[in-house]
Amino acid sequence: MRSLHEKEQVQWKRDADELMVPERIGSFRVHPLSFSRSILRRVHRSQWQLTRTVFDLDESGNGDLVYRIEAEGSVFHFILFSHEIIEEERSDRVVSDKWDMTCALSEGEFSAEKLERLRRQLPKQEGGRGEIQDLVWSRANRSSRVFDDVAALLADGQQPNGELLSQTGYLVRSTAFYANGKFGLAPFQKLSQDHPFAGAFRAQMFTAYLLRQASFDIVEHLASCKHADAVPLSQEWKRYLGVGNATGLGMVPFLMYHPKLIHRWIDMREEAVSRVKNMPMTTEQTDAFRRWLKHSLAYFREYNVHGKGVFLSPEQMTEECLTAIYALEDMEKTMPPETLYWGTYMEMVKPALTAEGEEWIHSLLMEVNLDKLLDLEERSVVEETYDFEPTMRVETLIHIIESDYRWVFDFDFHDKKSQHYFWFRSREKEEPRIGVCGRDEGEEKALRLDYARQTQQVYAALKQEPPTRTAAAFVRDYPHFKPMIKRMQSLTDSPYGEIHGNLLGENLIPLYLLRCKLSMFGAERFSPKSNEWVRVTLFQGAPTMEKLQNDFREDWILPLLPDQGGITHGTR
Repeated sequence: MRSLHEKEQVQWKRDADELMVPERIGSFRVHPLSFSRSILRRVHRSQWQLTRTVFDLDESGNGDLVYRIEAEGSVFHFILFSHEIIEEERSDRVVSDKWDMTCALSEGEFSAEKLERLRRQLPKQEGGRGEIQDLVWSRANRSSRVFDDVAALLADGQQPNGELLSQTGYLVRSTAFYANGKFGLAPFQKLSQDHPFAGAFRAQMFTAYLLRQASFDIVEHLASCKHADAVPLSQEWKRYLGVGNATGLGMVPFLMYHPKLIHRWIDMREEAVSRVKNMPMTTEQTDAFRRWLKHSLAYFREYNVHGKGVFLSPEQMTEECLTAIYALEDMEKTMPPETLYWGTYMEMVKPALTAEGEEWIHSLLMEVNLDKLLDLEERSVVEETYDFEPTMRVETLIHIIESDYRWVFDFDFHDKKSQHYFWFRSREKEEPRIGVCGRDEGEEKALRLDYARQTQQVYAALKQEPPTRTAAAFVRDYPHFKPMIKRMQSLTDSPYGEIHGNLLGENLIPLYLLRCKLSMFGAERFSPKSNEWVRVTLFQGAPTMEKLQNDFREDWILPLLPDQGGITHGTR
């Protein structure tokens, strides 16, 4: 066990070989630097003004909602169209052409012309066309299990119950957040350093937050249309509920196509964990950490989402938290106070934890030391340039592979099990899918996500070349290797850019990659529906639009069910 002294700084950042395996990054959970956390923090810190300016719905819930956002000298509008559809028309699929709600986050003043333009284009989604002032387009469906029941209860003058709402944790579920130039929307470059939405995915997460607000407004409206004495949804229930999201295989290529960005996000998180481990365990921090652990016990005891054998069950996560509590108590009893550092604690408890338990504890330690980490939240963006270095020698390329890509040799591509799947973009579904080699059509049009296999192929060819031959001469003879060589050359200073896994292997579990990215967004309640897609909840526990300016607390995550007079925050 490494010992720490007050002025000694240990480098706790983990090697990519340990951190970047799918099972490990698939254990990440919500943390203070998640994008949903950072955008609400900015809204509160800069005191954005959020007001509902248009509310024009009929008794069936059809109509328009508009929210005005005044943010740091700029004006934005969230414009939502509510459409009544039947249950059979609701779908989580990207290619669905009907939704209960379609919405846009748009920059600039509101006008009748803007409303009518979006009214024509937004319901089309993929078939529509945005303009440069449109930052995000999205859509959502009501949860068939709870939305109508909540409206009926409110109409009868009753609040919903925990048995009903704990099933989902939301009233509506989104299926996509389009941005960054898609369909003619504003390019990412528009969100420059001084823009209110500067930073990765903050505009998309804020759109999700306002979708959540709209779900409350619409369900209350429908209740009031049913009965004049209907009651509004309580603030306690509004805090408990988030907005749902359904995510599938389409997220996986993003992780592979943006290695510098993935490195930046994971390095940002790992730097935060490393900083915490170098901090002494003060009494105040230790007490706060113990409260978070006890709160986690309560959270998982109410957590009725099961991991389908991929993620730990609530019961297993409860055991992980108990293990962390017992280790903390043992450490306090047996070690001198001046030797207590969070890194020492983590080395003591790590052997008794699973990867998922360890990453949960890392997230909690970040919560305890949050004020020392917030500068990192501005590091979420990176310039994604990938340059080919023609004068690099073959011997240098071989060294890069043998040092940075040694993990690729863990896979035997002579074994059919290592080449079981191929990735393709479905013409019918318009989204990435996986097929079985030798069984499904489309293998000849496979997406090049086989970076481990490509690296082995490049390495084998390089070993046949003179060590002093240049990369330019090599790719002249092997032009199909140029993209992979350029990728390797460009990632020498981005160790967390490559996921150390084989996306073709028979044992592929895409859910790990989905949860990695979703954790960066700040998602929770991971509910797998298959090996290929998952439902999650965003902003569960967050303050409502009316409370955000004056009732903001950093510990809003992991809410417990409301208890009589208000939401219960456990023992934190």
